[in-house]
Amino acid sequence: MGDAVIQGSSPVWHIKSVTDTPNDADTIRQIDGTVDVPCYLTTNYCTTGGTFNFGSDGLPAQRGNNIQHARFRCNIPQSAVDGGGSMYMTTYGHGLFGSMNEVSARNVRQFGNENRMLVCGSDWSGMASEDETTAVSVLGNLTGFPKLADRLQQGYLNFMYLGRVMAHPSGLTTDPAFQVSADGHSAAYNSGTVSYYGNSQGGIAGGGLTALSPDVTRSVLYVGAMNYSLLLPRSVDFDEFKPYLYPNYTKLKERPLLFALLQIMWDRGEPDGYANHITSNPLPNTPIKHVTMEMSYGDHQVANIATEVEARTLNLKVRKPFLDVGRDTTGVISGWGLTDLGAMPLDDNALIVWDIGPYRSPDAPNCKDNSADTYCGTPSPPLDNVPNRIGTDPHDLNIESMAALRHQIAEYIKPGGHLIDVCSAGPCYGAGWVGAPK
Repeated sequence: MGDAVIQGSSPVWHIKSVTDTPNDADTIRQIDGTVDVPCYLTTNYCTTGGTFNFGSDGLPAQRGNNIQHARFRCNIPQSAVDGGGSMYMTTYGHGLFGSMNEVSARNVRQFGNENRMLVCGSDWSGMASEDETTAVSVLGNLTGFPKLADRLQQGYLNFMYLGRVMAHPSGLTTDPAFQVSADGHSAAYNSGTVSYYGNSQGGIAGGGLTALSPDVTRSVLYVGAMNYSLLLPRSVDFDEFKPYLYPNYTKLKERPLLFALLQIMWDRGEPDGYANHITSNPLPNTPIKHVTMEMSYGDHQVANIATEVEARTLNLKVRKPFLDVGRDTTGVISGWGLTDLGAMPLDDNALIVWDIGPYRSPDAPNCKDNSADTYCGTPSPPLDNVPNRIGTDPHDLNIESMAALRHQIAEYIKPGGHLIDVCSAGPCYGAGWVGAPK
């Protein structure tokens, strides 16, 4: 598998629904289906709540012909029928306890249409919407944590099968559902390759997938990170789950130990267990990988410190200047351990930092008012083991508001792609922030 040449048969897929959307600005057709994946859990069809089924050798084993019908959704963009040639293909990983439905989020549809890419997503089994009740029950009794950690590893397998069925010359895109035409132009696909792009939890889990997949050689991890035991107390998203965990584990001194013990099981379901094999020392029969991480400075959900831990471990190079002088007032984020990326375009492994600016008055003239939200920046991350809670959360704001960022991602994950600079000579500003007045 290390030669990146696809051999053997395509995985088996099943089309469940085809919805034409000719009036949508970005998508001409939405296709939902499933792909058959060997199930290594104790539950039938790998439903939530199962743990590994172990064979006599002590390794996970398929029980009979137990399979998971892993769901997927693909959006064919309007640009597929613009006569501009074949499209490249990417898998997409959703956010925390989300689902394949996130492929239909506006910014993901824009990403595909603006850059002529077929985008298909699956559920991150283990931390998908259907797993949320399992996660809540596990937090009440942590001895059940393998129900989450084991299913996350099954989720990796599901994404590898989705990537293979997309890339295979006899795979998914040969199905009649993917044959769409308009104005004399027919959609065409570049088979043989597939990339990965993930957001938030998808940016986190995508690190491990990149290391494991024999087909994915180029990935962009948007607001990704590693080491959940570091991340949890520094994320506002954990607020929802504290009421289920803390009343059952009341001793403050025990909680860091509990997080550390959970991490041992979590390691194989997030990049912490694979980081030394992502951009160097690839796993056996796995090709060399290329990774770029995109970070939202002051992120309220994925703490910047957890992003930088992964960036340093992956030996990523940082685009400079990554912040305005004096912006990092708490000194939490620095370029320590990260070398300079240098002038673009180039093909390298990189960290790009995006800044929506410091927290400022909602009445300031350079704030962008959008519906009920006033985008007026966010302060530097706090020094303590707590989340950033002040100002506007930049987590998704950059990818939702900036076509240039989406274009940068697309250009990098294409076969033979390169990292292009879409910022000015200064730092990369987002969401309407243009820097402090000079």
